Amino acid sequence: MIDSFLMWSLAAFQNQTFIIAGKSMGALKRNVLQPMFQILNAKGIPYFYHRSEHYISIGSNVYYCFGANNESSQDVLQGLTAAGAYADKVALFPKSFVDQMVGRCSVEGSKIFMNCNPAGPYHWFKLEYIDQAKEKRILRLHFTMDDNFTQTARFTMITAIYGTLEGKMVLKVEYGDTNRLQRGKIQTVNDWNVEVTLTITATNAGLKYFCVEQLTKGKTPVLPFLIGETLDKEAGNSERVRISNIVLNPEEITLWEAKADGNDNATYEIKGMSNEKPDYLDKLPEYFD
Repeated sequence: MIDSFLMWSLAAFQNQTFIIAGKSMGALKRNVLQPMFQILNAKGIPYFYHRSEHYISIGSNVYYCFGANNESSQDVLQGLTAAGAYADKVALFPKSFVDQMVGRCSVEGSKIFMNCNPAGPYHWFKLEYIDQAKEKRILRLHFTMDDNFTQTARFTMITAIYGTLEGKMVLKVEYGDTNRLQRGKIQTVNDWNVEVTLTITATNAGLKYFCVEQLTKGKTPVLPFLIGETLDKEAGNSERVRISNIVLNPEEITLWEAKADGNDNATYEIKGMSNEKPDYLDKLPEYFD
């Protein structure tokens, strides 16, 4: 998709500015800028990446890069006049950022390219953009995993088994007070654990049997890791997190496996726990005396 955006912007405009946005600058660099530079190099199109100021010069056009990780992110767009925008994983963006981004694309002939993975049926992006595609003259393209010709046969098999497998985690943190000579009493994290609930809604018996086989393989009910998004409802922030070595309850696995022999169109749950620190906590600054 970034290839289409680049070729359109270079063919349609000169001496214009554009917006390229991701959930965070780190995600933008991994998911968009890295393949974008590979495309430009393969096509022999010269560019210059101003790393410290987060913009890219291609010909006479300038592409400004933004992260959209919270409500205040939209502030940096104010005053910008753009001829187009590219938004990666837009369903993870705050609505205020998308509204501001759309408003900034005021040059005649401007277009906005956006992609996203499925979110909830009442997500604001689905209600205001996908469901109103015809009224707002939006070209909507829907893809499934079967459209990815680089996937292996194993993943192709999974997409043919209809149903959903979801995970929900609750991080429980135990705080305590520590006395520091210079700072006095400060609050520190003494212990934590992560409670995980896996929910499977199966419309096909094959999905239930596949999940049971994966969870009980080797007779050790441990999931190596789960990757997902944490959400701070009060602040409106979300962050990607990886939970490792989730020990599942063997008794619940036995019951879950028994239920898998029942009728389809059923929902089952299995619980587990991890005592390892979630990966995003590693990014917090360490305290030094």
